[in-house]
Amino acid sequence: MHRTLVIFRREWKEMRKNRTLLQTLAILPLILVLLPMGLVVFFNAFVLDFAEKNRAPETVSSLGLLSGDDNVRLLAGLVTICFTFFLPLPAVLPMTIAANSVVNEKEKRSLEPLLATPVTTTELLWGKSLSAIVPGVVVTWGSFILLVLVLSLVLKPNVFAKLDLLLWFAIIGFWSPALATWATLVGVAISSRARDARAASQAGSLLVIPLVIFVFGVTLGFITVNWLIFVVGLLVWVAAAALTFWIAGKLFDRETILTRWK
Repeated sequence: MHRTLVIFRREWKEMRKNRTLLQTLAILPLILVLLPMGLVVFFNAFVLDFAEKNRAPETVSSLGLLSGDDNVRLLAGLVTICFTFFLPLPAVLPMTIAANSVVNEKEKRSLEPLLATPVTTTELLWGKSLSAIVPGVVVTWGSFILLVLVLSLVLKPNVFAKLDLLLWFAIIGFWSPALATWATLVGVAISSRARDARAASQAGSLLVIPLVIFVFGVTLGFITVNWLIFVVGLLVWVAAAALTFWIAGKLFDRETILTRWK
């Protein structure tokens, strides 16, 4: 455990030198809060107001979660859609960090000296993975909590009464670490064979497609988010992370690093 933390601190020291990454970590929470807040305010102030004045609520009441004949239900549906924006985040950000981290090690030939120490492959893998998992989870949790706080100031209490906030806190709270772990290990496994960070990121980005499909399914009303979905999804992502850890361990070993990272 101690050696894992040492590797984790080593990776963080390297990440702090990457200004682009630090700017991304700083800007993402603002985007994830300001964009949904802007959508909700615009929808409430202009779209619903226009529909009411023109007696045409059906213009905004027949698209998936945006269905119903009252403003409270429509706004609750829009807020739920905004919540789904957070689902891909803990997968995309860690995968990008992990892919760049491993490929940079390849290019700089900086990992071989570390292998001369008593560190095990598991400690090395987890040390590097945690440096990608932690930022992704912290940014996701922080942004979601901040959005809920901001919307609680903007929207009326009866809108939040239509939302199952406990369910969404459970989804963001537990899915995020599982998704971040799975995505990071996928990024490590892919980048172990990739020639550069761009190739690794492009290959890894394809694995976010299931999350995007899930978001569209929820938005269009084909998928209903409930506690059963939460439990099944959590089990799936944990199982996927465990399987990917086994695969990544096979690819990310000393022999592979020393003989193929050329």
